[in-house]
Amino acid sequence: MADMQAMNYEYFIRRAFQKGRFGKPGANADIFRALISEQWEYKSEREAIEKGKPRTSNKPIEKLEASFHKKTDEVKKYVSEAIEYSLKKYNNKLNQIQKDELNNCIHNLDTYEITIISQVIDKADNILLSIGLFPQ
Repeated sequence: MADMQAMNYEYFIRRAFQKGRFGKPGANADIFRALISEQWEYKSEREAIEKGKPRTSNKPIEKLEASFHKKTDEVKKYVSEAIEYSLKKYNNKLNQIQKDELNNCIHNLDTYEITIISQVIDKADNILLSIGLFPQ
């Protein structure tokens, strides 16, 4: 599941910008995989603290949280840029409902929940696919 989310992220960025993997910063599934890893480390350590169990990391929980948020912000920035670019570049191909949905996608990125970010990516990607765009 996680690898599929990462690949969907990469394909969406590539589809939006019509670039290959190395043609646009952020168009790399490894960025999303790193986010999943950061999330897992932070959440598992936080859970260990809450349950009074031994931790596996020596890093302070605040540092793990900051690292997770930094990686999430990076992914959200790339996704938001791709959506905004798509709204401008493909304006003539998008109908008003699709434009509204893409704008809603941008607003829905105001979260640190990976499942919601993945849903945003899937929704925006499906809109771009519906207008005939394919990743390069």
